Amino acid sequence: MNITRAKLSKGGTLEVAFVDDDGNDVCLKGKNPVHEDFKARLNDLIPYFAELTEQREVPMIDWDNLGSVENEDLLHRISVTGVTVKGFDLDQQCVITGKRTLGTSKTLNLNAPLTGFDPETEPYERCEDLRDAVKALIYEAELYVSEKKWAVVQHEIDFDGNPDDPFAEVNAANEVPVGEAVPA
Repeated sequence: MNITRAKLSKGGTLEVAFVDDDGNDVCLKGKNPVHEDFKARLNDLIPYFAELTEQREVPMIDWDNLGSVENEDLLHRISVTGVTVKGFDLDQQCVITGKRTLGTSKTLNLNAPLTGFDPETEPYERCEDLRDAVKALIYEAELYVSEKKWAVVQHEIDFDGNPDDPFAEVNAANEVPVGEAVPA
């Protein structure tokens, strides 16, 4: 499977485009929420996205400790929503899509410029680290499609009025008669 685009939808599901083994272009809109690992890989791309889109926080990023709390606090207004990958092998390039929340609480949608992964031809100094972060995201997208790696959704069970409710006849502790109480 050759994934060319992976995007987090507004509903928290995955929209993915890939070329299957027969050479067909396939677009898939998942109905299950993405796993937390996919969201973490999106967050790993935020520092690169900020740098490529020349955000004002870039000089303060701790590049030696990208997962630090300080970096999270610094970059909390910036998010990555997807990646598009073009080309093959060493000639691959990507466009990162994301947004910045403005002081007015409105969002500014941004696209990073097309950036290559080959340090021989790409002027971006962190292109190899970017490549690794993008490949980790693509890997999580592949797991979503092929291995059904989704988030576990916990549904609520409505016991109100259910005749099979095993706790329907239980008295609350303050309703127990005093004479039946066990001495301390």
